[in-house]
Amino acid sequence: MPNYATETETKHGTILFPDDDFVTFEGPSGETLEEPRHCLDLNVPVTVQADAKGELYVPCRCGSHYLDGQLENGHYIGLSTSPIPT
Repeated sequence: MPNYATETETKHGTILFPDDDFVTFEGPSGETLEEPRHCLDLNVPVTVQADAKGELYVPCRCGSHYLDGQLENGHYIGLSTSPIPT
């Protein structure tokens, strides 16, 4: 099992590694796309940022990927603290 980042240890400036390619079906203007767009790539490090409200996100090709959507049982599913062996 990957070493998923935890809610308590993740903060602005934390470096995380996607454990798979992240995709979205949302276009730049919020429209639904027929084909997915790649947002984050496997094992390419991303640095956690915080918005004005203090909500955490990582920059991605689609703009911002907020971490709250990855949170499950105190862990950010899909985002690890170290690269995933390939």
